[in-house]
Amino acid sequence: DLPAVAEGADYLDTDTPSDEEVIFSAGKRGRLVKVTMEAIRNDDVGFIRRLPGKLAEAGKRTLAKFILDIIRTNPNIHDRSPLFSVGRGNLGSSPLSAVALAAGRLAITKQREFGTDDPMWAKARYLLVPQELEELAYNLLFNRGPNQDKSFLQHQDIEILPVWYWNDVNDWALTV
Repeated sequence: DLPAVAEGADYLDTDTPSDEEVIFSAGKRGRLVKVTMEAIRNDDVGFIRRLPGKLAEAGKRTLAKFILDIIRTNPNIHDRSPLFSVGRGNLGSSPLSAVALAAGRLAITKQREFGTDDPMWAKARYLLVPQELEELAYNLLFNRGPNQDKSFLQHQDIEILPVWYWNDVNDWALTV
């Protein structure tokens, strides 16, 4: 917390707050596509022209899986502990439900700032689910109003992100 400063008084110097650095290495990925003059000349369906876009899509998909697998597989991180754990206050084990979602939202708001006992006041922003849970997620987050008017919709300010390759219904995550 910041100390009080009397009228006309100077502000006091403080130590630079500490920070925590976490580094992940995705490694080098790529592919070489050989294209011959004959392939270009005989490309009447435009496949050669579409190759750079297909490789770019593969790169985006590979990067997305790398990041999403950090959430799904819960690896040990820089301090040799799992990213999500009971000790960190950020791990649940319940199937997706209204109660589990409320517990997750509460756990996020209780997360502490690094090096303090003060809450970060973070807010849940994204609900990551396998496609099998997408309908349940919408039902949990979007509720019809009591007057059942088509234009009246109540919802929580959380975006649902279906993860195309997660296929275990126990794999869901709530993030900021």
